[in-house]
Amino acid sequence: MSKPKIISISIPEEALSTLNSLQKNLRLKGRSETIREAINALESKTRDLDNLKGDLNAIATIIHKEKYNKEISGIVHKHSKIIKTHIHNHLDNHKCAEVLVLKGKASEIKALINATQTNKKLEKTDLIIC
Repeated sequence: MSKPKIISISIPEEALSTLNSLQKNLRLKGRSETIREAINALESKTRDLDNLKGDLNAIATIIHKEKYNKEISGIVHKHSKIIKTHIHNHLDNHKCAEVLVLKGKASEIKALINATQTNKKLEKTDLIIC
């Protein structure tokens, strides 16, 4: 491994609080180690998605603010061919959860996930491969 580089970042107070909680809960030595672990986890998740092949069954969960229902509706309609079940649920704080049961080619599932992850109005997307 090459010599670590020192960088400076700006993050909101809430993110700093989360970082400190993660460090404590995971019993990591410092913020740098916590950030390295987070980078490794995100890189692994991205690599796993990139390596998907063939026909798949999967479950996608998406969290968004209620006012962005049209955003998710457009994505769902565009990818309706691979969506076998769609559950919409209202959460607290004017948020919504979408659960999509998917069946299709890896490339189609990746396209749907990419559409939700790159849309800044949608807060969080997770994918479980079955």
